[in-house]
Amino acid sequence: MSDTTTASPRPTEPLTFTLAKPILVIDTTVSSVTVTPPTGRHLMKSGSVLRIVTKPDSDEISIDIQTEGMGKLIAACCNLPIRSVEQMAAGDFMAVSNAIVPFLAPTAPPES
Repeated sequence: MSDTTTASPRPTEPLTFTLAKPILVIDTTVSSVTVTPPTGRHLMKSGSVLRIVTKPDSDEISIDIQTEGMGKLIAACCNLPIRSVEQMAAGDFMAVSNAIVPFLAPTAPPES
């Protein structure tokens, strides 16, 4: 058995999403947003973004998105006012959230 695991490639470039329902950003209607890779500063200002849950007696894990923190992170990564993020349709919010999660994968292997 190998001690290494292979993960999906982590995105490194901004991603653009077309919104199902446009939002108002200041005085402009916006139908797409660009997600830039988050930084440590973004995470520190956002607060709790994810909760990783390991199921008892199993190797299965699930990731719970903490919507308030994720909303702040979306605002930072998309350069949007928080009020614009609050206007997002639920499906758009979750699609952008799911796009951010891979950016949060560790970049360095754990120390032995």
